[in-house]
Amino acid sequence: MNNPLLNLAELPDYSCIRAAHVEPGILQLLRESRQALKLATSDVIDAHYAALDAVLSKPLERLSQAWGVVGHLSSVMNSAKLREAHLAVLPAVSTFFAGLASNAALYAKYQAIEQREGPQLTGLQQRVVQRWLRDAQLAGVKLQGANKQRFESIVSRLAQLSQQFSDRVMDATDAFSCCVHGDELAGLPADVLRSSAAEAEARGQEGHRLSLQMPVYLPVMKFARHRPLRERLYRAHISLASDVGDAAFDNSAVMTEIVTLRQEQAVLLGFANFAEFSLAAKMADTPAQVLAFLHDLARRSRSAAQRDLAELREFARSELGLGELQPWDMLFAAEQLKQVRHAFDSQQLREYFGLGQVLHGLFKIAQDMYQIRIVEAQTEVWHPSVRYYRIERAGHLLGSFYLDA
Repeated sequence: MNNPLLNLAELPDYSCIRAAHVEPGILQLLRESRQALKLATSDVIDAHYAALDAVLSKPLERLSQAWGVVGHLSSVMNSAKLREAHLAVLPAVSTFFAGLASNAALYAKYQAIEQREGPQLTGLQQRVVQRWLRDAQLAGVKLQGANKQRFESIVSRLAQLSQQFSDRVMDATDAFSCCVHGDELAGLPADVLRSSAAEAEARGQEGHRLSLQMPVYLPVMKFARHRPLRERLYRAHISLASDVGDAAFDNSAVMTEIVTLRQEQAVLLGFANFAEFSLAAKMADTPAQVLAFLHDLARRSRSAAQRDLAELREFARSELGLGELQPWDMLFAAEQLKQVRHAFDSQQLREYFGLGQVLHGLFKIAQDMYQIRIVEAQTEVWHPSVRYYRIERAGHLLGSFYLDA
């Protein structure tokens, strides 16, 4: 099979990638990466940065890129077949990367590189070595025996649980819909009315089909005058994949297991809790430092927030007839307050900020600040609405990105 995951080149050929490509492609790249790791940790390869880089960088980059493409497609073009293929290879990929990070022989070689070549390496190379050593320690490279085996099993299980959590949230979001008619539609923007009517018609339903997707949910919460409709969507949204919804999507047990395993993972590495473990690779030094920052932020902003809330409650009572402001009223009342007291209508403002105009202005600012050009180009994409752009300077490609509108 001509597998596009094995020939990603500069850009993935998204239009050709199918669920059937995932398992054979990823397993082939895993075999190549395992072979490269075996060679890199053997006596054949000296403990020199260039030597290790020559052996490991290409196969690991190919595997990482292909796995990233699969993960991306699972998020933006999810299907039963793609999900099944993704889950089929997830344990093997998780186990490999966990083993790669905690490989004692590779860790020893990078230690030797730091000692022998440290001053001679470029700043970027020194950073790579330091990050590798740090990440290896956080991956349990210094653990032994049963503790090491347990740590690796935790890492593998957490990867599965994380994917399961995301899938259930996605499924719960997709599962919800409601068809509304007449007065229930009051206040909804024209674009939402058009799209929701088209969604209903495509499914042979009458009225307007609303969902919990953000392009629908947020306009409903901000503009729908029908309070019961706002409450219905709000309650559905905050209870996604929870114990008060469909049991098939309930993430309660998943979250409990994740928290339990994270705590055990942290303790195995000598941390008091997962917060300490998480901060080992972040800017803040301790959980206490993070909490102090948050408490200080709350202290500085609390009085202003209380004033804003009091104003919103008074406005909702006097102008909207809402005696008690509920969570599903907040965005709606705030939007009405801006219109009535500040002559600010975000719907009217949207007329001046179409996607094309916004992108043109954004790109113009970036181009003026950084002396670059951002130009749309053609490549294979995963959906017709996706656009691809190149970032250039003096005719040279600096980078590129996709926009999924």
